[in-house]
Amino acid sequence: PHEVARAEDSSPDALLITNTAHVTYFSLEAYLYSTGGEAIGAVLRWTPQGYYAVRLYLNVANNEPKAELLKITPTGGQVLAQTTTWLGFTTKRWMLVKFSAQGSNLTVDVDGQKILQGSDSSLSGGSIGLYSYADGTAYFDNIRASGN
Repeated sequence: PHEVARAEDSSPDALLITNTAHVTYFSLEAYLYSTGGEAIGAVLRWTPQGYYAVRLYLNVANNEPKAELLKITPTGGQVLAQTTTWLGFTTKRWMLVKFSAQGSNLTVDVDGQKILQGSDSSLSGGSIGLYSYADGTAYFDNIRASGN
């Protein structure tokens, strides 16, 4: 894998991306564990032109979305789906996250419950990876990937 973070980058995001160059139909499943960062998640179809990201946010008392499905490009980000019905993650607790891209259909499940679904066909393939907000510590375990 190679890390997508530069010392001079002011972005609070940290990505760890595989060397696999062109994944199209794919599911990434992993156990995620945060000890205090604001967000944690996964990445599909990463290329220098952009990627899809799922960001899961900490369960705190506010009305903000607790999960978002995003398309990130060099010119900015676009929210494809978000939810306030999922309560967010709790620190120091493992959660099973599955992020799937089948054609233009993108879905996110947490602990077996579908929490997000979106559609976008502009990014057709790329690498897979994991995401964390850079101010916290994140752990990932039992990472499984399937597809072609």
